[in-house]
Amino acid sequence: HDRLLQIRALRWGYGSVLPSALRFHMSAEDVDWFSGYKMSLATLAGDQGLDITQDVKPPKSLYIEVRCLKDYGEFEVEDGTS
Repeated sequence: HDRLLQIRALRWGYGSVLPSALRFHMSAEDVDWFSGYKMSLATLAGDQGLDITQDVKPPKSLYIEVRCLKDYGEFEVEDGTS
């Protein structure tokens, strides 16, 4: 289990393509698991183009600026502000 957690961390650290120096030290089963995990992340992204591997660090501010494509007037959020 610890080995799989390390391989998963490699995916998040290096991206979808591992350097050949790392791949050389992995077994065939490790490479297969890495490829399957990579495909699972791609399937999760789907057709919408959502890439969950980008911007993995949370924003510094709790508030974000939202830009709308169409004006719907004022919008009230959960805390009552608009």
